[in-house]
Amino acid sequence: MIRLKLHRGIDALRFARVGRVFGPSICVGLVVAMISGCSDLQTSYGPSDGNTGRNSINGFYGFRRVFELAGFETHDVRQLSRRTARNDVLVWTPKTFGSFDNETTMWVDEWLTAGGHTLVFVIPDSGSEVDYWSETRPSSPPAHRLDYRRRQARAINQRLSWRLNRRDVASNGWFMARASASRAETEGLSGPWAEALIDTDDQGAGGSRDQAWRSLQVEYRLSVFDQEANEAVRKQAGKVLAPTGPSSQFYVSDEVPDPGPKQTEFKALLENQSGDALIAEVTSGQWPRSRVLVVAGGSLLTNFALHRSVNRRLAGRIVQATSADRAAAKTGPPHAAFLVTDTTDVPVYQSTEGPPRASGMELLSVWPLSLITIHAAILGMIACLVLLPIFGRPRKPRRKSAADFGDHLNAVTALMTKITPDDYALQRIREYARSGGGKES
Repeated sequence: MIRLKLHRGIDALRFARVGRVFGPSICVGLVVAMISGCSDLQTSYGPSDGNTGRNSINGFYGFRRVFELAGFETHDVRQLSRRTARNDVLVWTPKTFGSFDNETTMWVDEWLTAGGHTLVFVIPDSGSEVDYWSETRPSSPPAHRLDYRRRQARAINQRLSWRLNRRDVASNGWFMARASASRAETEGLSGPWAEALIDTDDQGAGGSRDQAWRSLQVEYRLSVFDQEANEAVRKQAGKVLAPTGPSSQFYVSDEVPDPGPKQTEFKALLENQSGDALIAEVTSGQWPRSRVLVVAGGSLLTNFALHRSVNRRLAGRIVQATSADRAAAKTGPPHAAFLVTDTTDVPVYQSTEGPPRASGMELLSVWPLSLITIHAAILGMIACLVLLPIFGRPRKPRRKSAADFGDHLNAVTALMTKITPDDYALQRIREYARSGGGKES
């Protein structure tokens, strides 16, 4: 069974050219190679690290590498806590998009109020599998084109199933997300970010700029928060199937969110010809140098999407925007945390008053565990020195020849010494002498 997947060489991200994405700085190029195999195509949605994040066409390893090449230190988080709040950027890629719960809204609001922080929220969609089969089928071997066509049809059916179950999602006051009937092809871009994505030298998938823009398709329409429209959605909460990503099951929302405590402003940074926002910004007067960047579809930033230059420029523009939001008082490299959740419900651990307390591996450096840790480290070093191999030329042991008759005499003598009667020994010697083996002594 033929298989095409992202080559492990996706790790070999390289600088492609100096472009307009970072202004005078460097734009990131992503090398995506497809090879044949014997297992299924990896389509897991959401992860940005590990084997799945690298090889899945719906992973975000390439997007994470853009942050790293821009100077960010990245790591994974699984909860919202005081430790998570130390990061400058939080990239949230949920597999299932439901309503924001109130506890999560409060934590993010406090984090943004601290200043110099950016939340990049990526709305999940049906992923890039349909696009993958559509682009690889024409260049596939003739013997496997029927299999490609069959897999493409199956992916299209799955996408249609997800779209039929998508509904508008009740908002927490940041923005409104309305389900689109279909994926509209992008024929024109507008907004503050449009100029950074327009490139006359863009060859795209089919050799023209318009064809490259067609990859910027979204399944949700982002708009400013509308209280009346949100109330209509809230009345249906509890019975609404929220949209899912490619690797998730349908999720039933059972909580109605309350609007956030801050008055926010919505601004579309990038729109298509229909006025649908691809990238939106949510700000507040009480969030100094902080904002929420909403990406209308995960398929804009997946590993497969980043093989297109226009999507790479979009990823670079997002990273550039998050770099500008960092607090001026902070020193050292910026930090970006990547959060992957099955739903938009995230474990939240509120900080307690008082001095910071050590947790996890930090407990090993706190008294009295530090005393045990020091001695354990010393014992470990001693054990390593004891087990350290002796380097040098190996010695050659002396080997005796098995044809030495003297060894036979020594063995016979050893056996004879174990026998106490002397007559038996003398009798054996006489027999040996009579046989001509030696003279009788």
